[in-house]
Amino acid sequence: MTNMPHDGRRVRRWVLAGSVLLNLFLAAVVGGQYLRHRTEGAHQATALATFLQNATEHLSPADAAAFRSVLWQDAPRYVQAHENLARARADIDNQLLAPHFDAAATRAAMARWQAAWNGFVGDFSDALVEAISHLSPEGRRTLVNSAPHRKTDFFQLLTRGKSAVGP
Repeated sequence: MTNMPHDGRRVRRWVLAGSVLLNLFLAAVVGGQYLRHRTEGAHQATALATFLQNATEHLSPADAAAFRSVLWQDAPRYVQAHENLARARADIDNQLLAPHFDAAATRAAMARWQAAWNGFVGDFSDALVEAISHLSPEGRRTLVNSAPHRKTDFFQLLTRGKSAVGP
């Protein structure tokens, strides 16, 4: 019976070691997913630039000139918002790459990124709506028809590669 407390400590040590290893594994999985989606984010920015280029290529010369003119005129506003977004993203990177993970600081960095994203989308959306307002009805139809229309099923993205369906 005197060996019971010793055996209990041994079990607790193994459980603690297993818990630490599991946490390290999960942190590596999350980090890998973050890095994979980070490169996809660069592709999404390129996709937006490609869409804008394609949209003006399909517009009449008059509509394309009006569209570019308004976007160029409003560029300082949304370029600054984009720079704020880049700084917020770098802050998240720094938190994730820190030697000691700080969940509270990472949440705060993500909140700053979300605010920067909302600012960028708000500023760019305003400029885009203004640019679209200068298009002819035919130009607006061309813009809608040149935009990719994809439906993304969020649940399907989460369960990619899984055989089970449902929560």
